[in-house]
Amino acid sequence: GFDTLMVVGAGIGVTPFASILRSVQLRAKQRETIMSTASRPSAWKSSMGQGSDDARVGLQRLVEDLVVVPKKIYFYWICRGQEEFDWFCDLLSDAAEGPAAGIVDITLFLTGEIELSQVKKLPCASGQFFGRPNWGRIFKQN
Repeated sequence: GFDTLMVVGAGIGVTPFASILRSVQLRAKQRETIMSTASRPSAWKSSMGQGSDDARVGLQRLVEDLVVVPKKIYFYWICRGQEEFDWFCDLLSDAAEGPAAGIVDITLFLTGEIELSQVKKLPCASGQFFGRPNWGRIFKQN
């Protein structure tokens, strides 16, 4: 139960992290569904006095405790070539959008030799860099 996660994948070794990112999406969606369903007016809630803000705040805390979703996930992916990024771009886009949009922050590092004309900006990434990550700087930032 950590609030912030840092996930590092390299090359096609990113595949196991796909399930982690998908799980976060599903949990965030589950929270949204529970809260939207619970906020619908009903005769039963009115008779129980559960239409109050206090009840809603209590329910939200309970849902947050039961359906655990990290507040932030920093995902760093290190690859030699653009092709690997292209293969998983759809998966990363799905993780960076949807219910967990504000949770997942994707940063890509391209370590191999590549022509600048071949580099494509991937919309799912908050940062795209050449060379190896500077972990000291990254740890200080986050």
